Amino acid sequence: MSVVRAERISVSPQTYKTVRSFVDSSIRGTHPWNIGIDAGDQVVFYKPSKWTLTVSKAGGSVALYTLEGNLAVRLAGSSIKIEYWEREFRSLDELKPYYVFNNTVPNAVPISVYVLAVKMQYYRDLVFRRV
Repeated sequence: MSVVRAERISVSPQTYKTVRSFVDSSIRGTHPWNIGIDAGDQVVFYKPSKWTLTVSKAGGSVALYTLEGNLAVRLAGSSIKIEYWEREFRSLDELKPYYVFNNTVPNAVPISVYVLAVKMQYYRDLVFRRV
């Protein structure tokens, strides 16, 4: 057991709301956002009025887009990018000290980048039939 200093990643309200909705969305059952649409070179998952997630069939990169269509998060190989913030990592455990946050969104709580990355990987694994 160890203690690490948490690092907040300040993001726009739009990105924060997208990430929060994505992380809070259930991966159980047949919710519409758990059914991927094969769009040729990518598979698209869509939560109405909240977010769109794409998984590239070519490289396996995963991108989370806001309702307005702006890129919020991209997970590609051993790199994650959230707005202006980007990190390379050897294992997902290295992402545990990082949290997404916004000071202007009511009732905002820090969201673990580790949890976000694990969930994005789940959708990638779903596309490549690993789950």
